[in-house]
Amino acid sequence: MKKTMISLAIVSAMAAQSALANTDNLTTAGLPQVNLNNQLSSTESHLAPAHYESMDFSAKDYAYINLSAGYGENSLITDIDDGLQALGVSSDRSHLAYSAAAGFIHNLNADFGLGGEAAYNQLDELKAQGYDLNNRSIDLAMVAMFHASKSWDIFFKGGASYQYAKLKHESTGWSDTNNSWVPMAGFGVGYNLTQNIAFNLTVNHYFGKDDLVNSQREINSDATGKVTSYLAGVRFKF
Repeated sequence: MKKTMISLAIVSAMAAQSALANTDNLTTAGLPQVNLNNQLSSTESHLAPAHYESMDFSAKDYAYINLSAGYGENSLITDIDDGLQALGVSSDRSHLAYSAAAGFIHNLNADFGLGGEAAYNQLDELKAQGYDLNNRSIDLAMVAMFHASKSWDIFFKGGASYQYAKLKHESTGWSDTNNSWVPMAGFGVGYNLTQNIAFNLTVNHYFGKDDLVNSQREINSDATGKVTSYLAGVRFKF
């Protein structure tokens, strides 16, 4: 009887061991393995914004085209307009300013970039008694770009501007032009809407002469006026 009990105990132990082995085989062979670390990483990546990686705009160099419009004021045109008003001559003053610029930014690190820009600008205009006085410019400037965050930039620029103020009689076609190279400086702030599109606000100032007549009562042909423009624009990056 005792031998029979021992035999049953041995058989039961062997059966239990065999069942455990079968269970392990079923787990490893028939069921997928779950890696909690991988699951957590996958969950975190799904929870993160889909555009997060593309929001770091400061990492790459880029070329750009910037189109903007706003308000411009030329001190020389203002003086002429004030004189016409004092004489009772009606005039049509347009402060419309617009600009088309192309440039390149080389990011030295995640916080700062340097580049250059060329721009064509309409700055101010006055019409009176059949005459049209128009101020335009071509700018060549260096640009310093500070990346305040992934979305916001602050920029400064300085260089030279070829200013020309053209007076034309609309009916006869007669015209005369004052022109000169003058220093210019500007600053602004930009908001990166996407990786390739940004909005910006810019203030530019041009340090031209506004003395139209010199001490010998002669016309200064290089008098183009001091000019300030206030522009809102959009930048397309490539």
